[in-house]
Amino acid sequence: MRSHSRKSRGLLVAALLLASSAPLAGQTWWNLAWQYRREVTVPPFRPTRLAGDDVAVVTMPTGGMIEGDAADVRVTTSLGKQLPFRVLMVGPGDRIRLAFAIKPKIRNYFVYF
Repeated sequence: MRSHSRKSRGLLVAALLLASSAPLAGQTWWNLAWQYRREVTVPPFRPTRLAGDDVAVVTMPTGGMIEGDAADVRVTTSLGKQLPFRVLMVGPGDRIRLAFAIKPKIRNYFVYF
């Protein structure tokens, strides 16, 4: 009976490991020099068709892990393509607000710092 119990625990651990790694599938780290990232999900939108890029604006905590001028911030798609962005505000505290170009049909972006 004990061997059956150990086998069940082993299967449970394997299932938990697979379940915890599933969301990361296909989302490789853009650049190992950037130690932190936050995922940003943009809701579906219709392109404006105005000149220039459509943009998203996000305010997020950084845990105090960015440089004072935010020179170490980058924005990418989930496939690692860098996007143009602009820092709108740093602070108060450990917050940053930035605007970045968004692409039709792409919902997930990463802010690296």
